[in-house]
Amino acid sequence: MIPRVAPPDVLNVLDQALSVLTVKLADESSFMWNIEQSVQNLTRGVWIDTSSRQALFVYEATDTLNGPTMLNLVSNVLYSTVGRADSKIIFANYMAFLLRDAQGLSAFKWVSLIYSNVSVIANCPPL
Repeated sequence: MIPRVAPPDVLNVLDQALSVLTVKLADESSFMWNIEQSVQNLTRGVWIDTSSRQALFVYEATDTLNGPTMLNLVSNVLYSTVGRADSKIIFANYMAFLLRDAQGLSAFKWVSLIYSNVSVIANCPPL
Protein backbone atom coordinates (compact mmCIF):
# COMPACT_ATOMS: atom_id res chain seq x y z
CA MET A 1 0.00 0.00 0.00
CA ILE A 2 1.28 3.45 -0.92
CA PRO A 3 1.70 5.80 2.07
CA ARG A 4 -0.46 8.92 2.26
CA VAL A 5 1.23 12.28 2.95
CA ALA A 6 -0.43 15.59 3.82
CA PRO A 7 0.30 18.36 3.07
CA PRO A 8 1.99 17.33 -0.21
CA ASP A 9 5.28 19.17 0.40
CA VAL A 10 5.74 18.35 4.09
CA LEU A 11 8.59 15.90 3.46
CA ASN A 12 10.59 18.50 1.52
CA VAL A 13 12.14 19.80 4.76
CA LEU A 14 14.25 16.67 4.96
CA ASP A 15 16.31 17.74 1.91
CA GLN A 16 16.59 14.10 0.97
CA ALA A 17 15.56 12.40 -2.22
CA LEU A 18 12.87 10.06 -0.98
CA SER A 19 12.60 6.98 -3.11
CA VAL A 20 9.17 6.13 -1.72
CA LEU A 21 6.11 6.62 -3.86
CA THR A 22 3.46 8.54 -1.90
CA VAL A 23 -0.12 9.67 -2.36
CA LYS A 24 -0.03 13.43 -1.76
CA LEU A 25 -3.12 14.88 -0.11
CA ALA A 26 -4.01 18.55 0.32
CA ASP A 27 -4.84 18.87 4.02
CA GLU A 28 -5.86 17.12 7.23
CA SER A 29 -9.49 16.60 6.23
CA SER A 30 -8.59 14.96 2.91
CA PHE A 31 -5.98 12.87 4.73
CA MET A 32 -8.52 11.65 7.29
CA TRP A 33 -11.15 10.97 4.62
CA ASN A 34 -8.65 8.99 2.53
CA ILE A 35 -7.51 6.92 5.53
CA GLU A 36 -11.11 6.18 6.55
CA GLN A 37 -11.97 5.06 3.01
CA SER A 38 -8.97 2.72 2.77
CA VAL A 39 -8.86 1.39 6.32
CA GLN A 40 -9.74 -2.12 5.13
CA ASN A 41 -6.72 -2.11 2.80
CA LEU A 42 -4.14 -1.80 5.60
CA THR A 43 -2.94 1.70 4.83
CA ARG A 44 -0.36 4.02 6.38
CA GLY A 45 0.45 7.69 6.19
CA VAL A 46 1.46 10.93 7.89
CA TRP A 47 -0.18 14.32 8.36
CA ILE A 48 2.09 16.98 9.82
CA ASP A 49 1.26 20.60 10.60
CA THR A 50 4.69 22.20 10.89
CA SER A 51 3.36 25.56 12.09
CA SER A 52 1.61 24.13 15.16
CA ARG A 53 4.00 21.13 15.37
CA GLN A 54 1.15 18.66 15.47
CA ALA A 55 1.33 15.32 13.71
CA LEU A 56 -0.74 12.25 13.09
CA PHE A 57 0.59 9.04 11.67
CA VAL A 58 -1.31 5.87 10.90
CA TYR A 59 0.13 2.50 10.09
CA GLU A 60 -0.78 -1.11 9.69
CA ALA A 61 0.24 -3.31 12.59
CA THR A 62 0.94 -6.43 10.56
CA ASP A 63 4.63 -5.56 10.40
CA THR A 64 6.33 -4.61 13.63
CA LEU A 65 8.52 -1.97 11.97
CA ASN A 66 5.73 0.11 10.42
CA GLY A 67 4.93 2.06 13.60
CA PRO A 68 8.51 2.90 14.61
CA THR A 69 9.39 3.77 11.00
CA MET A 70 6.49 6.21 10.69
CA LEU A 71 7.33 7.70 14.10
CA ASN A 72 10.94 8.19 12.97
CA LEU A 73 9.76 9.95 9.80
CA VAL A 74 7.49 12.30 11.76
CA SER A 75 10.26 12.97 14.31
CA ASN A 76 12.70 13.90 11.54
CA VAL A 77 10.24 16.27 9.87
CA LEU A 78 9.35 18.01 13.15
CA TYR A 79 13.00 18.17 14.22
CA SER A 80 13.95 19.73 10.88
CA THR A 81 11.27 22.42 11.20
CA VAL A 82 12.30 23.79 14.60
CA GLY A 83 15.33 25.63 13.29
CA ARG A 84 17.74 22.74 13.19
CA ALA A 85 18.29 22.91 9.43
CA ASP A 86 22.00 22.16 9.79
CA SER A 87 21.35 19.03 11.83
CA LYS A 88 21.58 15.53 10.52
CA ILE A 89 18.70 13.13 10.14
CA ILE A 90 17.90 10.77 13.00
CA PHE A 91 18.56 7.25 11.75
CA ALA A 92 16.81 4.47 13.60
CA ASN A 93 18.43 1.12 14.25
CA TYR A 94 15.81 -1.52 14.92
CA MET A 95 16.78 -4.77 16.59
CA ALA A 96 15.10 -7.43 18.63
CA PHE A 97 14.71 -6.80 22.35
CA LEU A 98 15.14 -10.19 23.91
CA LEU A 99 14.17 -10.79 27.51
CA ARG A 100 15.56 -13.55 29.63
CA ASP A 101 13.83 -14.59 32.85
CA ALA A 102 16.34 -12.99 35.19
CA GLN A 103 16.98 -9.98 32.99
CA GLY A 104 13.38 -9.05 32.27
CA LEU A 105 12.80 -6.59 35.09
CA SER A 106 16.17 -4.93 34.63
CA ALA A 107 15.50 -4.47 30.92
CA PHE A 108 12.07 -2.97 31.55
CA LYS A 109 13.63 -0.44 33.93
CA TRP A 110 15.87 0.76 31.09
CA VAL A 111 12.97 0.91 28.66
CA SER A 112 10.88 2.97 31.07
CA LEU A 113 13.81 5.31 31.74
CA ILE A 114 14.39 5.91 28.03
CA TYR A 115 10.71 6.44 27.20
CA SER A 116 10.18 8.76 30.16
CA ASN A 117 13.05 10.93 28.91
CA VAL A 118 11.76 10.86 25.33
CA SER A 119 8.31 11.93 26.48
CA VAL A 120 9.81 14.83 28.44
CA ILE A 121 11.72 15.96 25.34
CA ALA A 122 8.61 15.61 23.15
CA ASN A 123 6.54 17.75 25.54
CA CYS A 124 9.01 20.62 25.80
CA PRO A 125 7.69 24.01 24.65
CA PRO A 126 9.03 25.41 21.35
CA LEU A 127 12.31 27.29 21.44
